[in-house]
Formats: sequence, structure tokens, C-alpha cells
Amino acid sequence: MKYIVSILCLSGLLFASSFKVGDNLSSFSCDNQFEKKMTITSNTKKIIVAFSKEKGEVIKQFLDKNPDYLKAENAIYIADVSSAPAFVTSMFMMPKFKSYSFEMGVIKDEVQAGQFPRKDDMISIISLEKGVINNIEFKQTLP
Repeated sequence: MKYIVSILCLSGLLFASSFKVGDNLSSFSCDNQFEKKMTITSNTKKIIVAFSKEKGEVIKQFLDKNPDYLKAENAIYIADVSSAPAFVTSMFMMPKFKSYSFEMGVIKDEVQAGQFPRKDDMISIISLEKGVINNIEFKQTLP
């Protein structure tokens, strides 16, 4: 029983370190769908994060209809694909992402994905000012 309690406590610590208001993200980066480094700059005002296929599709439909949104909002879009098997990610998801008309970050690592605050079936929207988080919202759709 002690072993199970220890595991649960340690797994809670792994995900307890998610970004929060006041954190500086200016050094955060991840690969985009073309496996090139995508970095948060001091000009980045918003990070939009999808944690599920369904919310990723909601964001894609919105960005297809509003092709200037990311640029106008100084925003970046990140998809968490860390829960998908590596084979599925490389053979199916990445080729699909490469056909998108917009750049997107792709997080394949569970620890890196765990840094982002999330709520079930919601899109995380992190607002920044000079690389520092000043607001975190959870929404069903964009904007």
C-alpha cells in the first residue's frame, strides 16, 4: 500500500509543475510540424494549446477560416500529441500536419506537455507580455 501511495504522490509531482501566471516562457521552444525549432519570443502574445484530436480539429477549422489570426494576434498554436503512439504520430499525424496552411508546434514528450495547464475537453489559451504569462484561460472554441 505504501508503494502505491508513493507512486501516486510522485506522479502528482510530475504534473504539478505546469506553467502558471508570472512564469517566464521566453526560453520555451518546441519543434513545428516540419521539425524546425519554434520559439516563443518577446513579441508572442498568445499560446493556444490543443490536447485532443477533437480540439485540434476545432482550432484547425477556425484557422482555416481565419488565416491571418495567428499573425494578427502574435499567437502560436501548439498541439500535444504525446499520448499518441510514436508510430501513429510519425506515419499519420505528422504528414497530415505538414499539409496545414499554418505553422504549429508539436509536442511529443509527455513531460513537456505536462508543463501546460489544461482542463478536460478544453483549449488552453495562455496570454503573455514580454514572455511572461499574465493570464490563462480554458475555452471550448476560438477566439
